[in-house]
Amino acid sequence: MASAEAGPLMLHFAYGPLMERASMKRLCKESHFRSAARLHGYQLIFPRRSDLWGGGMAGLKSAQARWWRGSLYEVGEADHKILDQVEDHPRLPFASQSR
Repeated sequence: MASAEAGPLMLHFAYGPLMERASMKRLCKESHFRSAARLHGYQLIFPRRSDLWGGGMAGLKSAQARWWRGSLYEVGEADHKILDQVEDHPRLPFASQSR
């Protein structure tokens, strides 16, 4: 379980590099892997270029009859804030659809 200072626990659907448990743990120390998951009604897109590494940034958009594979993690408020910063939320237009 996450520590008390991490805040209330919530579920986070991770896709791309953060699907890998060690990557998520390096970024979000209090995160806990819960299961592999499929998100129905969405497809993977690359809507913008990363200023950090110069490649495409993954996102999800609504798409009927599509699905995307990911990992489900339990995270606290502190880790949720880290994820928002890494994912550039709420600045990106797709960010509200990716959770």
